[in-house]
Amino acid sequence: MKTILILSTLLATTAIAAAQPSLTATATPEPAQEPSHYLQLGGVFGGTQGAMILGETVEGGMRLDHGPLWVHAEVMTGSAGGVDELTYSGSVLQVRAGLEARGCALNGIACVVGGVDAAYSRTQYMAEDDNDNRHGGEIIPRVGLDIGSERLRVRPGVEVGFDHTGWDQLGFTAALAYQW
Repeated sequence: MKTILILSTLLATTAIAAAQPSLTATATPEPAQEPSHYLQLGGVFGGTQGAMILGETVEGGMRLDHGPLWVHAEVMTGSAGGVDELTYSGSVLQVRAGLEARGCALNGIACVVGGVDAAYSRTQYMAEDDNDNRHGGEIIPRVGLDIGSERLRVRPGVEVGFDHTGWDQLGFTAALAYQW
């Protein structure tokens, strides 16, 4: 009888212990770290400072404090030419920095990007009837898409530029970005 009592007590204690939550803390998985930096290579086609341009871009940026704002810097270099005349040679160089904001949907697969940059631009070309050399500061608002996976993104966009004389630039951009 004593053995049956001991076994019943052990069985009841085990059943009660199995029904109670664990006293040890369980590890919760940490959420995936959102990317905080990016590097992208791209191109631009458009017009700036009285010339048609075709250029390549290198851009890098980083997120500010896990929010929607990013700070970035970009260098664009390429060829420039007159709009309605034979051009012998020409070049464009633009250095810029600015802020952008991203709003995303579909778990970050598709985002809309908007931003504004402060830039220094230099455009020069030699043509049949003209020799143009322009340089100066610009403010460049821009908008585009940011589409892709967590790491690899495609970024088409459009931008306009304003200098001390008013509207001065229109560019269509496309880039491939890697973010980490």
